[in-house]
Amino acid sequence: MEDRNVAKPQLLFVPQPDNSYRPFVPILRQKFHAKVPLDPRIVRAQSFFFANPSAYSLVSFSHTAEQYEPKTGPEPLPHPYQTEIESFPYSSEQLSVPETPRLNRAETTLRLIQNSDELTEAAMEIRRENEVAVDLEHHALRSYQGFVCLLQMSTRDKDYVIDAVALRNQIGLEFAEV
Repeated sequence: MEDRNVAKPQLLFVPQPDNSYRPFVPILRQKFHAKVPLDPRIVRAQSFFFANPSAYSLVSFSHTAEQYEPKTGPEPLPHPYQTEIESFPYSSEQLSVPETPRLNRAETTLRLIQNSDELTEAAMEIRRENEVAVDLEHHALRSYQGFVCLLQMSTRDKDYVIDAVALRNQIGLEFAEV
């Protein structure tokens, strides 16, 4: 079977991915653990693009002529969590090497998460942990910007493999506070 015969999973996404060349606009509407609210430029961009999905220019709502470079267009929007990331206070526990030995594969539980109930249960379990390892797998075949297709999260004794395609719209809500 050739790749062109495989249906694009993103055709089932709601909302549909934006594979245009316009600048990236985050869909995040609520910031958890916020030190500052969403940047007003992000809020304006969201209001404009979500009301005008076919629009390709940021000129009309967020940038002045001085902010434009002749060949590159408008400056990118800031990361929604830029302030929080830059001012995050790491504790000594986070910066130290734990003494807990790593379990071997036979001693850990593997859970495949494919539906909302499993995701909710996994998120509740993970919220109780002090240490969580995260790995994302990205898919970009026949997609301009690509998307996360698999989320792997591990605790000291359990591994979670989460179908990020099937649970695309729920993962952010379940893990926003983790």
